[in-house]
Amino acid sequence: MSEWAFELRETAIEAGFVSFGLVTPEKLTALPDTADPARHLVGYRSIVLVAAPGERVTNLGPKSQALLDDRLSLGLARLRQDISGEGYAALPLVDSRLSLPRLAVAAGMGALAPNGMLVVNRYGLNLYLLGLITEAPLPATPFPGLVADTTICRSCRLCLDDCIATTEQVGFNREWCSGCAECVSRCPLQAR
Repeated sequence: MSEWAFELRETAIEAGFVSFGLVTPEKLTALPDTADPARHLVGYRSIVLVAAPGERVTNLGPKSQALLDDRLSLGLARLRQDISGEGYAALPLVDSRLSLPRLAVAAGMGALAPNGMLVVNRYGLNLYLLGLITEAPLPATPFPGLVADTTICRSCRLCLDDCIATTEQVGFNREWCSGCAECVSRCPLQAR
């Protein structure tokens, strides 16, 4: 089955994604009951995660942003089609209770930044994460050659400096996030 995982990774790379990871139920030990993936697909065996460079912070206009969103959706649809073509159900993962950054960390795709976002050496915080939940029995990553980048978050907390979603009493609160992307531009890994 690992050969198929490599083929899925190649499909993801061809579709413009820069990282690919797989999570199995055994790797999901710290999720709250309300975030149970089985609520979305009973009998799921794997979660497929992909990441693309987050071009939104370069001030794309609405038309360019729509084209980027379409490209990402088409890439995820290609993966879903490949999995469905093998006879397995695959659904987009859209439940906000399932933290895509935490799932990506479980898949070995990167580290969790102090603000709860996935951080990867080459891209910093500047990534879009997308996922599929599937009943396909794919192996958990990381295993050699499957993850495109390794990660080291220095925990410098620059992503939290001047962030309107951060207070001394509470720390970072995702619900207060305005999407300004200041954290992305402040991350020292962004410049690599």
